[in-house]
Amino acid sequence: MKKFKYYKPLIGAIILAGIMIMMALRISDIASAIDAIITAFVPLIVGACIAFVLDILVVRYERWLWPKSESGWRYKIRRPLSLVLSFMTISVIVYFIARMALPQLVHSMSIIVASSPQLYTDFQTS
Repeated sequence: MKKFKYYKPLIGAIILAGIMIMMALRISDIASAIDAIITAFVPLIVGACIAFVLDILVVRYERWLWPKSESGWRYKIRRPLSLVLSFMTISVIVYFIARMALPQLVHSMSIIVASSPQLYTDFQTS
């Protein structure tokens, strides 16, 4: 047993080297497994981000809508109404951002389409 004590780091290094060689030989399988895991977690991460942003708005709307009600219909409707108002707020923000961005996108696409015949002739000559 005493002899084994001196070879313990060497055995650990050999095992580690073997694992590294196996990983190098199977790197495509490992990459596809990591890709599958990331693909599975993307909807959860996006949902968590949306919930985080909506929660900020919901809390603000709940403070604004009947802040002193502790029971009754006002208390029961406060959370769902805050959630609907939050969705509407985010929708309005997205609408205005899209309204500003889409005309610029259409303009850029029209420039690209207008210049495409010239680019085609330039590619043919070169």
